[in-house]
Amino acid sequence: MLGLEEEALNNSPEEWLGRIHPDDLAAFRGEFDCHIEGKTSQFEHEYRIRHADGEYRWMQVRGLVVRESNGKAYRMAGSQSEITDRKLAEERLLHGALHDSLTGLLNRALILDRVGQALARSQDNEDANFALAILDIDRFMVVNESLGHGAGDELLVALSRRLKAELGPGDTLGRLGGDEFAILIEDYQDVAEVEEFVQKLLDAIGRPFELNGKEIFISASFGIVFAAPRYVGANDMLRDADLAMYRAKKEGASGFEIFEEQRHRPRFDRLQAETSLRYALSKGWIHVFYQPIVDLKNRRIIGFEALSRLIHPSQGIVPPADFIGIAEKTGLIILLGEQMLKMACAQTVEWQRQYGLGEDLTISVNFSARHLADESIVALVGDVLADTGLPAKSLKIEITETLIMSNPELAAKTLDRIKKLGITLSLDDFGTGYSSLGYLRRFPIDTLKMDRSFVGRMDTDTRDLELVRMIIQLAHTLGMEVVSEGIETKRQFDLLAELACEYGQGFFLAKPLPAEEAGMLLANQPI
Repeated sequence: MLGLEEEALNNSPEEWLGRIHPDDLAAFRGEFDCHIEGKTSQFEHEYRIRHADGEYRWMQVRGLVVRESNGKAYRMAGSQSEITDRKLAEERLLHGALHDSLTGLLNRALILDRVGQALARSQDNEDANFALAILDIDRFMVVNESLGHGAGDELLVALSRRLKAELGPGDTLGRLGGDEFAILIEDYQDVAEVEEFVQKLLDAIGRPFELNGKEIFISASFGIVFAAPRYVGANDMLRDADLAMYRAKKEGASGFEIFEEQRHRPRFDRLQAETSLRYALSKGWIHVFYQPIVDLKNRRIIGFEALSRLIHPSQGIVPPADFIGIAEKTGLIILLGEQMLKMACAQTVEWQRQYGLGEDLTISVNFSARHLADESIVALVGDVLADTGLPAKSLKIEITETLIMSNPELAAKTLDRIKKLGITLSLDDFGTGYSSLGYLRRFPIDTLKMDRSFVGRMDTDTRDLELVRMIIQLAHTLGMEVVSEGIETKRQFDLLAELACEYGQGFFLAKPLPAEEAGMLLANQPI
């Protein structure tokens, strides 16, 4: 295993510990000592150890301490296996999940994570200012139509390199998708400095690009938003930067616009404060929309994901982005989640009886960090199942990868209690966070929901296709089923079916629908 002859090793602990990677040694000792002291039921750890060739190999060790009659530990019984290939696969998966496959830049998920971190710093420190700039190439479609999509991709790669060359040490560049890029700007003195920097980028973009032996000139429009106390999350800032960018396009090519609340977005004051959201909850303005989850083998609906929609009497449907963040921040997400859970479970029972589907028809409900931290959440779920008559097997709780990794001990405790009720657990948005697959094996997850970002280009980019294949194979190795989100074309549907992905959802199959319309789909299967 280490490439050494048996006589080259002795039985002393120092011989083994001395070969462990310095960065892994403290954690190894900590978990080992906890087990020796009786604080854990078994010893299980992943670490790197030096091979005879000088390189480090990843190992997974499992063991149980053997004790004398007085309780004193005198040896360890267990096994060790090399997991280097698995770790390398995880690293490739993580890089692919967080980086754009065409340009190598940070992708949408990672750039939003960086913006979220910057936002948290700014809330803790008033001096930690930052800005988010979004740029979109003007008339990029003309390039694709006249020179072909291959030339368009070459242009995007060349543009990303040119932008990177202009960045300062505190700036972060990412590709959001298509011809849209994002730049996180930190360490600036004032607004004028940001404006000067963006103008420098516009000048750089305006220099000619050489494609297929021809000089091509392009321009871009920027939208800029500065951090402010009103922002709850990264998506809020991205939305406003987008609004400013489209305003810049309307004003003419090759320019920028700074977001201003009054100018770019009408205020929806009634949903900007806790009292307003409480009012909406009390008035029954929260509705459940249902997006079908379909068996890819026969295109029959096996369940629905419950999605919240706020329908205002005069404003109409309010996007979740405009109220979910407020609910999270104020704690009203618990009340919102309770209403959603009750309505979704009751509706599912009605469908099960109406169409003779029994417990095979499932309903998936999203839980947040607030839910996992609420001590009464397990009792609430049990009460809702009892009150509505929904079989526990029919309820799926969805949690995000980032959520459980932010507090793994709390997550494991709560998820174990939920699992004991007989409920199925799904890991949502898989691949957009930072989890180790080895670490995830500790959680009682039944289903991986593959994030839509992996599916979007799988029918045109072989690298994305291989990444999807890897995710499905790894999930099956871990004994989990896979649901693919964001299926938008028949080609994507067929490819996922060929890759043995069990289930899928997306606009190609059906968009989120009110209960009446969702019920009509059940009555007219397959979809």
